[in-house]
Amino acid sequence: MGAPGSVDNQLASLRNTPLLLWNATADELVNIQMSESARAAVEAAGLRYGENLFADADHLTLATNDWFQPGAEFLGDHRVDLSPPHVTYVVDTSEDNAAAARSATTPTGCRA
Repeated sequence: MGAPGSVDNQLASLRNTPLLLWNATADELVNIQMSESARAAVEAAGLRYGENLFADADHLTLATNDWFQPGAEFLGDHRVDLSPPHVTYVVDTSEDNAAAARSATTPTGCRA
């Protein structure tokens, strides 16, 4: 989700996608304050979401212990509308990488 506040303007692009937010309360990379700030932004955007907080787990515990059952259960109850009545996406050019943009528009073998 990015650093809190850094992608809030892009959350509307996810309005047709259910989100499952996971955080480990002992996560040293994404601390609980950052996680809760992201959750608040998702809620403020009116998105469908679920949240699971895992006590005494660190950043990689969920993956290394194969704790995917809560995610499977969440997705079992939530579906993406494959044909929504209206689709729009937020474009934030401040997130674009200038080098990637040049390589995407410059023919192979040519210098920009």
